[in-house]
Amino acid sequence: DVVPELPPVAGDAELLQQALTNLVTNAIQAMPKGGTVTLGARIGPDGAVEIRVADEGVGIPAQDLERIFRLYYTTKPQGSGIGLSMVYRIVQMHDGRIDVESEVDRGTVMVLTLPVAPKGVKM
Repeated sequence: DVVPELPPVAGDAELLQQALTNLVTNAIQAMPKGGTVTLGARIGPDGAVEIRVADEGVGIPAQDLERIFRLYYTTKPQGSGIGLSMVYRIVQMHDGRIDVESEVDRGTVMVLTLPVAPKGVKM
């Protein structure tokens, strides 16, 4: 679900695209038996743009949630531990935040919250 008239966010389009690509890739990889990845975007209660990536995958155990954005931390046998740490850094560089909700065997929801570009700034 995407709200049709989202305001622009200020930032580096390539970096933000990389962050979203990493989140979608992780969501797909979290569903080895298949499932659905859902993307959404809306204006949040604070006026910022929220981009939501949800999957129906294996979920993240509670004890791992606080570590998933650390450089080189991974639970995947072939993982590098770089993807989510890069997402976290990109979001920080854009004065945003990333929130995670996850339940083992049910899936994960990651929400990027990015500030709206100041009025008068052309994107």
